[in-house]
Amino acid sequence: MKKENGSINAVKIIIILGIIVLVFFGMYKLIFEDKTYYTIVNGEIKKSQIENSFTDNDAKQKATILLNAFTNGEYTVDNATLTQFIKDGEPYWEVRDDNYLIRINSFNNKVIYYKDNYDITQIQNEQTEEEAKKALEEILQKYNIPEEYELRLLEKDEFNDCLWYAELCKKENGIFNEYKQVEFNFIPEIKRVIVMTYRDYEYTNNEIKITENEASKIAESTYGEQDIVEIKVERSIEQIINKDVDSQIYLGDELEIVDKSELLEYMEKFKESREIRNAWNVTIQNSYGDIAEYAIDATNGDIIRKAFTRNND
Repeated sequence: MKKENGSINAVKIIIILGIIVLVFFGMYKLIFEDKTYYTIVNGEIKKSQIENSFTDNDAKQKATILLNAFTNGEYTVDNATLTQFIKDGEPYWEVRDDNYLIRINSFNNKVIYYKDNYDITQIQNEQTEEEAKKALEEILQKYNIPEEYELRLLEKDEFNDCLWYAELCKKENGIFNEYKQVEFNFIPEIKRVIVMTYRDYEYTNNEIKITENEASKIAESTYGEQDIVEIKVERSIEQIINKDVDSQIYLGDELEIVDKSELLEYMEKFKESREIRNAWNVTIQNSYGDIAEYAIDATNGDIIRKAFTRNND
């Protein structure tokens, strides 16, 4: 009996040790190996999300659905080329042929760009703003654009009278957020989308601690000149780039990705953090007509961006 108890106890110890090892292995995978990567699109992306990202077959299926919606079933992806790219930490599949081009985010399955090579010279009639608005309403309903996206701009295309341009944004605390935005170039007469660009970046909604007056003083103290004739301050939403994080990737490069190991390698090097935050936009004009523009973080008062425009008159 003693030997049996000893054997049972040994088995229990082995099982407990096995469980402990599994728990520690799981914690290691979660905390250390499944690292957090930064992108400008989704905020934080983990290694597991990269490994389970959208495949080329997924991209084909998505593109087929989109083409049916955008072109009433005129095109298919049968003869399309599929290529995966990454730029600014955002990987996407590009589906292309002679008739169209579609880009689909590999992480979240969202369309980020669509272009129809439709021959717009077939359209001769100009459309009024009212006709364009009515056509846009049908387009938004057809493509299930969320109702919280409000019309920010509607205007005729400067190069072609049959085309109209529409820009819709989601409002955050009463401010248009251009980082949650959809843009259309469309033909109102036939209710056809020619180009669509979609942005859906993560918004922090940081607390507004800096007042309008404080933001004005921060910009004015940095400006340092005495010839100020006007200061304007308004709320804005800005993208902050964390320069303290060292990145080995030049963000302007668009790189072709052959397999997921290259995605992982890229994200290992892509360390730069970007964030969409509440800010104040401060514009200073001097007596010469020169303009200095500042973006001030609404929480900590940091200067996010500054630009100067000289009046050459």
